[in-house]
Amino acid sequence: MSILNKVPWAISSSIPGKDFIRSIGEDLILIKQPFMRAFIDQPFRTENYVLLLCTRGHMEAEVNMVGRELNGSGMILMRPGQVIEFKAVSKDFQMMLVIASYSFLSKMDLKLTEALPLSFLAKMQDNPIIKLHSGDTKDVMAIFNLIFRLARNVDNPYRDRSILSVVKAFFYESGYYIIRNNPDILVPTQNTTAERLQGLIRKYFRQHRDVEFYAEKLSLSPNYLYKVMMSASGRSVRTWIEIYVVTEAKAMLRDSSMTIQQIAEELNFPSQTFFGKYFKRVTGMSPNQYRKTIIS
Repeated sequence: MSILNKVPWAISSSIPGKDFIRSIGEDLILIKQPFMRAFIDQPFRTENYVLLLCTRGHMEAEVNMVGRELNGSGMILMRPGQVIEFKAVSKDFQMMLVIASYSFLSKMDLKLTEALPLSFLAKMQDNPIIKLHSGDTKDVMAIFNLIFRLARNVDNPYRDRSILSVVKAFFYESGYYIIRNNPDILVPTQNTTAERLQGLIRKYFRQHRDVEFYAEKLSLSPNYLYKVMMSASGRSVRTWIEIYVVTEAKAMLRDSSMTIQQIAEELNFPSQTFFGKYFKRVTGMSPNQYRKTIIS
């Protein structure tokens, strides 16, 4: 499989020439300035650990269907299974991209809690956008460029070991900047009704699309749960369920190897026809029409 097929953001680069990608097989991929604007409003589900180092400009995105913004320097830390959808980027937006497999990270024997508090690791699942000072970003970029340069030396028998060591240093250095620049991550996450519902929908949306199921899980009446979510987000429970289902369907429709029948089955719809009607009611177009807009 081509590396670029594993990384939809990396189909092209905004820098001249082809010298914008380095890799160690499919375990570690580094990309300089992926071209983003072609992928606005196209959700992607990550299969690996992804770090997006934003160096300039403004970005708006939805991570697991929750809106996020980043102005200037910062990082986005994504875990496998998360869905990210870029809504808008400024003309001067630039970033660097690191994709690492679980097997690669396991070789480093990282002690997550040594670099980041447990409260942050809990929050990162829903809010992976981390702000950095411009000086910190320059330091992180310097480490990125060192890894990029080391990856070029394919004849070096110690290349992979050298890169592992630098990536480990990159992680711990980033952990220091994250804690220093984001003191709020030390505050324990509040387990509100809205947050609990979001977690339940993420867990069960493939199997359950009825509001009553979630209300029962939370020991609340459907009417009360509706009022809570409208107050907290301006969206009903049913709308949130639809957003999760359709965003996941869109991510699957980008995968040309999956038929619409297979997607319908994966999302536990009783038939392809039922799935098509659901998708069109929410998006205004059929799954086939949506897939054609991606291809075109």
